[in-house]
Amino acid sequence: MRRKAGGMDEKQVRSEIVDIALAHHIVSRYTSLVAVDVTPVRPVDARTFSHALDGNPPAGWKRPQQPAASMEANAGLMLAQGATWSEFFILAGLALLGLAVLLRFGPAFAVGHRA
Repeated sequence: MRRKAGGMDEKQVRSEIVDIALAHHIVSRYTSLVAVDVTPVRPVDARTFSHALDGNPPAGWKRPQQPAASMEANAGLMLAQGATWSEFFILAGLALLGLAVLLRFGPAFAVGHRA
């Protein structure tokens, strides 16, 4: 980078920095290091197989034999929709926001109405 200040061409400086960084496996302004795992997971000549896995149904549900039967068998059962109190937190946030606005601008509104 000091050569750049000395009048050397920016592209040439960059090229030299990249060459040196790659040769010594270091990080520079123009390079980064990426770890690549080349360990084989299976033999190269092994054939791959693809198939669907059965999921575990919720407790009390019966595994349907046909897709239409699953809708009828589970029609009365509802799954949980989440474990957060998101609606409560949204309402509490809006209430606190309203309180902040009221505390900030409330006295100004009160003074304006008295005059």
